[in-house]
Amino acid sequence: MAPMYLIRRLRSFFSKPFARQVKILFWVAKTLSLWLLQRSLGSLLGIGLLGFLVLLTPFKRVRLSSVHVTRIGHLALNLDLFARRQQQHPSIPQGAWHLMIADDARPANRELLRLWQRHLNLSENPLARWVMLLCEWLLKKTPYYIPLPMNSVEYHEFNELEPILGFSAEEEARGQEKLRQMGIGPEDWFVCVFARDSGYLERLLPSADWSCHICRNSKIESFRPLIQWLIDQGAYVVRMGTEVTQPFAFDNPHYIDYSAQHRDEFMDLYLCAKARAFVGGASGMADVTNLFNTPRLQLDCVPFGFVPFGKQQMSLPKRVVRIGTTEAVPYSELIAKGLDLQANGTLFNQAGYDYIDNSPAEMLAATQELMRMVTLPQPFNAEELQLIEAVRLLFPPGHPTRENLNPVSPSFIKANRHLFGLD
Repeated sequence: MAPMYLIRRLRSFFSKPFARQVKILFWVAKTLSLWLLQRSLGSLLGIGLLGFLVLLTPFKRVRLSSVHVTRIGHLALNLDLFARRQQQHPSIPQGAWHLMIADDARPANRELLRLWQRHLNLSENPLARWVMLLCEWLLKKTPYYIPLPMNSVEYHEFNELEPILGFSAEEEARGQEKLRQMGIGPEDWFVCVFARDSGYLERLLPSADWSCHICRNSKIESFRPLIQWLIDQGAYVVRMGTEVTQPFAFDNPHYIDYSAQHRDEFMDLYLCAKARAFVGGASGMADVTNLFNTPRLQLDCVPFGFVPFGKQQMSLPKRVVRIGTTEAVPYSELIAKGLDLQANGTLFNQAGYDYIDNSPAEMLAATQELMRMVTLPQPFNAEELQLIEAVRLLFPPGHPTRENLNPVSPSFIKANRHLFGLD
């Protein structure tokens, strides 16, 4: 198996343009150099640090963690999951001092980092960052290191435990003033929309190949009917996004292109917190909604087996077809092959499958269902509840989606009963 894998990787490498090959070789050299540095200098530093922590223990028990800060989704969810779990089952011994160290000097959102620093000992010290970079592999093997995992399947934590972030009175005034400048008054309500594209990742790491994520993108033009419907209901609609590559003209005073005209890091958080709902594709920006229990609809949801896990959230999955055809594939086939949680679009294509984007009509129907969830205590009728439950039970016991009680859009299930094996 290993030789065949190596052969495939070499074939893939030699099939790439020369400029791309150079970038890959540079990445390999950089990664190898870091590995060697970690195992040499990092070993010495790590042993010295561990010795110091042992000597310090009778006086002060210290625990360390590394925080991934360059992607807003990680900065939001990894820390939020830790904070929620601490409420119920503390992982830090009583009386211990927990130091979290940012892994980069360029956080995705400095305002979010600042909010976390109110509640956590989160350091941006460059010396601490470099020590952690060199020693983390060794620290992980000891009780002095606390991991900050996030697998996006933590339904119970995000539905049963409370978030801890909020805004001060000064920040509330700042946010309300910015809303006023955008034309949104204190009695108005708004919904955030977001169409994922490749702009942000290509700016963040231009040398990386992000083609495996293209399957998660959406077309903002498909949002037009749902935006109009939300406005007809009295909402302001705020388009979110950073480094947006898809221009979108919508001539209505209740539509605000925040991504092009008003964006700042604080308002990225404030809008996600104060919106009545968030409608859009998968992204770190959408993940911020979990910090404030904001209802959310994930459009063009990939992979099929993923359902958003936050409070009052819903998914609208993409259809799957056999690659190069329009032949629809039953979702049970993906579950049987273990592809229902395959988020890498390149590997999904290599397995013989591709995705079809949601239609504007499907997006509109799912948005209407989300707003029913937001406004009604019992948003679904008996037939819809039966469809939602039948889809959940498609997944085998122990599967994270089977434990997730958030719904797949019932209108999508009803229109595609054959794909869910419900005929």
